[in-house]
Amino acid sequence: MREHPTADDDFAEFVRTSTGPLLRAVLVLRFFEDRSVEATAEALGCSTGSVKTNTARALAVLRADETLRELVTGGGNR
Repeated sequence: MREHPTADDDFAEFVRTSTGPLLRAVLVLRFFEDRSVEATAEALGCSTGSVKTNTARALAVLRADETLRELVTGGGNR
């Protein structure tokens, strides 16, 4: 095990501990498997709107967390 956690470790922990299986699935498919909105919606059997909404919600949570903000904003304070 690594001595110091990385940003990827922080993101993975967020995914593991976030609530709701749909949110977790959207994050994994969109960001870990790099699937498109359409491919994610097809895999989950939901609308593209649902994928976009859940992606936006997850990113809002990431932006609100000081330790994870860099993943979303590239280090800036937006």
